[in-house]
Amino acid sequence: MGSLLFLAVCIIAALKTPLAHSELGATRWIKIGSISFQAAEPIKAAIIIFFAYYVSYWGLNRWYNQVLACLLAIALLGFLFFFSNNLSTVIVLFCICAVIILSSVKKPDLYWYFLIGLALVIIAAIGVTVYLLMHQGAENFRFVRIRAWLHPEEYAADEGLQAMQARYAIGAGGFWGKGLGQSLIKFKLSYSYNDFILAIICEELGVFGVIVMMTLFGYLLYRIYKIAQNAWDIEGKVLAIGVFTQIALQLLINVMVVTSVIPTTGVTLPFFSAGGTSVVFLLAELGMVLNVDKYAKERRFFEEAERHVAQMEQRGGIGAAGWRRRLDSARTHR
Repeated sequence: MGSLLFLAVCIIAALKTPLAHSELGATRWIKIGSISFQAAEPIKAAIIIFFAYYVSYWGLNRWYNQVLACLLAIALLGFLFFFSNNLSTVIVLFCICAVIILSSVKKPDLYWYFLIGLALVIIAAIGVTVYLLMHQGAENFRFVRIRAWLHPEEYAADEGLQAMQARYAIGAGGFWGKGLGQSLIKFKLSYSYNDFILAIICEELGVFGVIVMMTLFGYLLYRIYKIAQNAWDIEGKVLAIGVFTQIALQLLINVMVVTSVIPTTGVTLPFFSAGGTSVVFLLAELGMVLNVDKYAKERRFFEEAERHVAQMEQRGGIGAAGWRRRLDSARTHR
């Protein structure tokens, strides 16, 4: 698991090499020949897998294991921010790490200590962020985005264009929408197929289409939550919790950006925004969650079968030896 995380870290470090590719002033992609991919996507899956292994192997019921897990998370997030300057991905990964650690702590006293420490880290992170932004000048792009969010009319020609057009698209769609392919605002929104795809869905399919989409997301998250609850071991549980948190958080942030609840940031809508890298890794994570469910069902099946065969053997039932051979053969070939 460490080698997988190391590979993902190396991909992030490649953003400081000639392999890095920039679009719209952001260096977030690695380009090798005609193939390009977003460097931040592999590290999301790698961190979830790594912490699932860490929690299952070391546990988090001792304070020093918690401290080590927190230090590892902070080091990884700092490394990611330094090499990619991608604050939105850092926030998503911070929340994933926090939820994984919180869900893995079983002792109440350690739980509250961790909550207090987490609150202090959040306060310190906010303070450092504000300090850095203020010393980078008023023209820092994050400050400009915040001002455009607060006063979109004043920035309607540049930084506020996306948010303003998204509002128009949501209002133009009404309840039933204009119909698939009938959007007009997608021609005014740059990258409307990516971060602001939800606005186009609102315009073409209306509120009804968004309700259907959110219902599907809700069912998907419910199934992942149930798989995490029924996981056979702690590693599978943490893995499912990490995937649940990533999808839920990206969905929440994207909806809040499109509806102008928070400033514009580059978080995609899972499974809907264009981008092969994001879809590939999200589908891979869902595959791992389904494997957790499959493994839990198999273990429970064999446990139940073992109990029935043992009862047959105790009673000296006819055919018990045959059932024992079948069970052993199934275990061997599963």
